[in-house]
Amino acid sequence: MLSSAEGLRIFRDEKFQAKLTQLCGSERTKIQIYDIVVRLAGKSLDAFTAVSDSQWLQRIAKQLESDDILFKLNIYQLLTNVRVVPAPDVN
Repeated sequence: MLSSAEGLRIFRDEKFQAKLTQLCGSERTKIQIYDIVVRLAGKSLDAFTAVSDSQWLQRIAKQLESDDILFKLNIYQLLTNVRVVPAPDVN
């Protein structure tokens, strides 16, 4: 799973980052990749840090400069889902 320690190591890898960027061709593909990245960011504080450090949240927010209203609405919707869910209290 991508949110595991090994998954986060892979996510931080420059080659993996380059491949994700390369896949962001069409707006539909961008939205799908951005959705995965936002979901990953919400898995844990470590995952959020990995996503933040890789500049993906900034890249996603930059898409709000698009002239395409529907695309911008999709980006707003994704960004409203950015949050880290705290681990359950085990006491």
